[in-house]
Amino acid sequence: DHFMNLKATLAAAIALSFAAPTVSYATNGYLLHGYGKNKGTGGAGIANPRDALAAATNPAGTVWVEDRFDMYGELFHPRRGYDIDANDGGVNAGNIFSALQGGEGDKVKSEKDVFLIPAMGFVSKIDDVSAWGVSVYGAGLGSEYNRDETTPLGGAGGLDGTFGTGSTGVDLLLIMSNFNYSRKITENSSWGIGLILAAQSFKAKGLQAFNLASFGNLGEKERDWAFGYGMNFGAQAEVFDGFTVAGSYQTEIGLRHEAYNGLFANDGDLSLPRQWTIGATWKPNKTSSLSFDVQRIYWSETASIGNNFQDFIDPVTGIPNPLGAGDAAGFGWEDSTVFKLGYEWQMAMLPSWTWRAGYAYQDQIVPETETLFGTLAPGVIKHHYTFGFSKEFDDGNELTMNMLYAPKELVRGAGFSEGVDIYLEEYGLELGYSWKFN
Repeated sequence: DHFMNLKATLAAAIALSFAAPTVSYATNGYLLHGYGKNKGTGGAGIANPRDALAAATNPAGTVWVEDRFDMYGELFHPRRGYDIDANDGGVNAGNIFSALQGGEGDKVKSEKDVFLIPAMGFVSKIDDVSAWGVSVYGAGLGSEYNRDETTPLGGAGGLDGTFGTGSTGVDLLLIMSNFNYSRKITENSSWGIGLILAAQSFKAKGLQAFNLASFGNLGEKERDWAFGYGMNFGAQAEVFDGFTVAGSYQTEIGLRHEAYNGLFANDGDLSLPRQWTIGATWKPNKTSSLSFDVQRIYWSETASIGNNFQDFIDPVTGIPNPLGAGDAAGFGWEDSTVFKLGYEWQMAMLPSWTWRAGYAYQDQIVPETETLFGTLAPGVIKHHYTFGFSKEFDDGNELTMNMLYAPKELVRGAGFSEGVDIYLEEYGLELGYSWKFN
């Protein structure tokens, strides 16, 4: 009965995650800065597994946690938008937008700014040296600029939105289910492997201004789903007493949106790029730990994400490359390196409470020349400040809270994008509950 109830709970939780197609958020590009308890430590802790979400960053870690089921829900509040300003009268986006508005600039805020982000995981020991698990987590971003807030194309062919008629925006949601296995190599080391099944939905609207530069119609379209798979691998080892190192690698997850082959370069390809993470945790005593991770994400290897705006023009022929072509324009994101630092501690007077604090830094992935397309996906955050805690109850179950603040980051447009500035600021509050089955 216990096992059947657990299976029913897990199935319901997975179904819940797939029933939330309006989730949109972005911290490190369109990936989260962390999962589970390590959200409270700035995402750091690849060498310090704490719950069943450990497989999201390193599947080698799940053999070190108890049999458990973890479920999280975050209220995420991103504030994002763009500012339009006329400048020196040159041919650039700011002047074009301003001229279409009668010579005035505009400040536009994206709507839909509160989202619920679920995540969950389950781990069960097979024997004393191995375990299996499944974890479900997500990624994504989105924007929505309503026509009653901006009319930069008003009077131009009847278009009355940012890039077309009506509201303009995109909604991207990526759900990943990680089925993982981990095994101890020695008493202090382990390896792990995970099979990642991914479902990605995308919807864009109000992009009629780009129709002439596209293979296909970019007006109103239904939500399109793409499915793919990948793997992640990892290992960790305690190299000396209290000091553990770890590393993991995640392959590219191939995802193609055929309904948007006129928007995304390379015929609708919107694959999640490969990434790796390395890290170390030092535990000077039984009540505290200090973790430091470095993550590398190769955004530029997916053409629709990494190609820059200048790819509209073929450098040899001078002929524009249509949106959707292999060399067409994308969002221009650069590869990112993320540094994460986190501290976790317990106080003698409150032994059932664990406290966490962290900081993460990502170099800017959106160049100044890419802010025009960046209005749709302003993933410009660089700094993350986090805090969290867990309360363990007498039965071993835990309540966890994580908090995030990412201060406002502004990127001012340059080149053709001059005069279009984009910004993003983020707040997050997450609650989680863990059931242990020892």
